[in-house]
Parts: sequence; C-alpha cells; structure tokens
Amino acid sequence: MSAKAIREYHGKKLLSKHIPNLTPHAALVTPETNLSTLPENESWLTDGTCTLVVKPDQLIKRRGKAGLVGINLTFDGVVNWINERRGKEIHVEGVSGVLDHFII
Repeated sequence: MSAKAIREYHGKKLLSKHIPNLTPHAALVTPETNLSTLPENESWLTDGTCTLVVKPDQLIKRRGKAGLVGINLTFDGVVNWINERRGKEIHVEGVSGVLDHFII
C-alpha cells in the first residue's frame, strides 16, 4: 500500500520510467484538457491499433461496480463518455464528488 495517494496515470508513468520494455499508453484528461486536440500529442488514441478504456482518475474504489469504466471504445466514444460525466457530481458508497480527472 502506498504511503501517499497518487493518480493511476502518475503511477503508470513512474513504472514505465523504471521498468525496461514497459511502454504503457496513458493520457490524463484534466478540466483544462481540450479533447479535440489531445490526439495531436497522443497519436495512439486515433491510429486504430487498439480499443480504448476510460475511467475517472480520482482515487475512487470499485469504479467498475459504480459504472465508471468505459471499455472497448473508439476515441469518439471516449470523448462522448467523458463529456457525459465531466463536471457532474456522483455518489459512490456514500461519498459525493465531482468528476474532473480521467485516464485513457
């Protein structure tokens, strides 16, 4: 267990930095992220080589059970999924919060 909570995105980047041959594809979506220009920096999002998974990156436990994971999506599907949830308040296991960070 970690001593300090970190985002999944930062954990993936940390692992890829220290484990040779590990090149995870991950993109962090913040409130300031422009989704229409994101593929300019992350070409793997739209090159069709993989299906995408998107989920909130906000230290929420049991995201799958709460219906907060989008699976087997295209980039357009990811954009729609995020736009449906971005800035919305959710309730998970008695805790409320606004979704504003996502990982693809």
